[in-house]
Amino acid sequence: RLINNITGLSYDLQIKLHGQHLAKAVVVKAVKGFVANKNPEKALALSFHGWSGTGKNFVAKMIADNLYRDGLRSECVHFYIAPFHFPHASLVDVYKTQLQQSILSAVQQCQQSLFIFDEA
Repeated sequence: RLINNITGLSYDLQIKLHGQHLAKAVVVKAVKGFVANKNPEKALALSFHGWSGTGKNFVAKMIADNLYRDGLRSECVHFYIAPFHFPHASLVDVYKTQLQQSILSAVQQCQQSLFIFDEA
């Protein structure tokens, strides 16, 4: 289920992502370093910021497609859309607990899990 195709990720970012030169270099370096470490002490956390349409989810999809055989459909990839998964501000504490449990469970099933959070 893991393919960890760093060359493919670099190529996809170079060919498909326009106007985000800093993101290209940082993403490839961070993902390559993380994948090379067989026993990472912490998860890799990448936070993409910008206006709608700048390519945040596009980059996340390219990462998933090049790290996992089934891309976004991989059982190791978890995609959360804030208004959909966490719609009620009054339930933040419930969501926090549920999310912590989901992350622990996911990491036990797939050590190299990918979590994508979209604020929509």
